[in-house]
Amino acid sequence: MSYPKRMEMIICYSLLWIFFSGNGCFFSSPKEFIPLNSSQVVFWDRQTAESAVFIKTKANEFNEQCPGLPVKVEKAGGYAEIFRKVSASIQARKLPALAVSYESMTSE
Repeated sequence: MSYPKRMEMIICYSLLWIFFSGNGCFFSSPKEFIPLNSSQVVFWDRQTAESAVFIKTKANEFNEQCPGLPVKVEKAGGYAEIFRKVSASIQARKLPALAVSYESMTSE
């Protein structure tokens, strides 16, 4: 077997081992994350008025087209309140699938 073919096989088997072992970067252990709702994609949002209607309309359109795992938009307060809720949820290891934030709030 040629050297490139052997290296290709080694890399392939290594990636498969990482993927299926559950210890690599592809999976988190079940102890690391528990979704708020395993039957819905919970999205914490802060929008009000027209933008809130737009987001809920888009979520409803998605839910109609892809009914398998519906998106549930929840108003979770302003940016600061959502930041506090996400921080507390990280500590509790029980998180929403999505949450709106500023980029600066994601680095803490």
